[in-house]
Amino acid sequence: MRCATCGEEHERLDPSFLRPDVIFAMSAEEKKGRVFENDDLCALRGEGDAMDRYFVRCTLPVRLLDAPGDSAWGFWAEIAEADSATIWNAWDDPHQDRIPPMPARLANRVPGYADTIGLPVSLRLTGPKTRPELSFSRESLHPFVKECLDGVCIHRFKEWLDAMAE
Repeated sequence: MRCATCGEEHERLDPSFLRPDVIFAMSAEEKKGRVFENDDLCALRGEGDAMDRYFVRCTLPVRLLDAPGDSAWGFWAEIAEADSATIWNAWDDPHQDRIPPMPARLANRVPGYADTIGLPVSLRLTGPKTRPELSFSRESLHPFVKECLDGVCIHRFKEWLDAMAE
């Protein structure tokens, strides 16, 4: 796709994270007996008095201003234990999209921005064959949230991808 900003061709790829940052940073030894993980769900058993933590892989749609369709970030969101149980029990339910949205927090740091870990999001289940979808509140003043809500050009998306590769 030819970029209106730089005139170059940009592939349409979606930036994504393989795991929540806290789990990605752990060594294999640290994970032993504490981490349940697959490509959709992760749980981290707390140590001592620390509470257990629960994560789900989601998408965050972003409108492209100068290209057809939308693109999306692939994020991990941290959720409450009760919501984790709800998601686990509804994972294969064809009617899971009827479950009301639930509060969550981003579990990944986006390069080039003030810390994005912990940014509040709303998580909505979309169906057993699609990842849950995240959305931001318009009340946030965080620059990343503003860009995602307003939409970006394909060139900005390419900049995001380049920052992820560094």
